[in-house]
Amino acid sequence: MLKTEDGEVTRGEIVFNGERINGIDPDRIVRRGIIQVMEGRRIIADMTSLENLRLGAFTRSDNEVGADIDMVYRYFPRPEGAYGPRGYLSGGEQQMLAIGRALMARPK
Repeated sequence: MLKTEDGEVTRGEIVFNGERINGIDPDRIVRRGIIQVMEGRRIIADMTSLENLRLGAFTRSDNEVGADIDMVYRYFPRPEGAYGPRGYLSGGEQQMLAIGRALMARPK
């Protein structure tokens, strides 16, 4: 997020699992297991809830995505309209979807 916000690390370093991660491309940070749930929900309006969840698993190469979708729905029961565009979800439902999408990446 530092590049997009014109920020910089001015002292020290950012370390995750014993490795320095400041200055590393965001996609490489995500692949290491760090996920950010953005403030303001920021889910994709033109996608269904299920598509938003699948997007969270984009970096994965395993065959357990379906099981993790079921896990997210156990944590956050499917709201009415869950298969429609996210615009039909309440603010709380959108926040649950944003957290569920982050969980789909299996963060550490």
